[in-house]
Amino acid sequence: MDEYLFQHFTQYVERVHAAYDHQTDFRCLASELGIRVRPGVHNSLVWGQPPLITLSAAEYGSRQGFSAMHEIAHLLLKECGAEDELLHHFGSLEDAAPCLEAWCNHAAGLLLMPAPLLYSVEAEHGLSASAVLDLHLRGRVSLGAALRRVVYADPQRHLAGFVSTASRRVSDLAKLNFSLPFWFADALPAAIPAAAEQQKTFALGGSEGSCVRVPGRGWGVGLLVSAASAGWE
Repeated sequence: MDEYLFQHFTQYVERVHAAYDHQTDFRCLASELGIRVRPGVHNSLVWGQPPLITLSAAEYGSRQGFSAMHEIAHLLLKECGAEDELLHHFGSLEDAAPCLEAWCNHAAGLLLMPAPLLYSVEAEHGLSASAVLDLHLRGRVSLGAALRRVVYADPQRHLAGFVSTASRRVSDLAKLNFSLPFWFADALPAAIPAAAEQQKTFALGGSEGSCVRVPGRGWGVGLLVSAASAGWE
């Protein structure tokens, strides 16, 4: 799909969010936008005056927050005209659905981890595994969501990140302009050290990496930065 339309949508989301001081509490943001929020069987956005978001009672905590922001993103997708363009491009709701859902997932990350928070985290930790971990904790989002927010924040960067289990298997990953020597469910290469409470750094191919253990869990999170992104060349 045309990159311009995606940029139009994300810029609209960021502009609306800035107008409400980058509110990250979904109930407060929904109230500001005139959206009712009610428990329901499924997560959904119901059009009306005012619009209604229903949230599954089976979800709670960070997962519920992400789902709610995802539904708010559906409203913004329609408001800015991008939904109609996508439906026209794909020809049917069924064919457009994967793209609609992916775009709203991306927008949910923008709403939960807005630019000021991302900039603050990167200013403190740089492009590192600690930045991903801090964003996970401060944004109260999943590790995967924090990982994708850092990796996909700037389309000009060359980054990759991963979440690993206690047995050093890759349980999640994201990459941008980057070639990885491992994939989902693979064992991490020996060059990547075991995650510890204090961040460790390492080299892998033509990239610099860092990894850190998630407090209270056996999981690790890592970030790989190429020379092109870090300005080493």
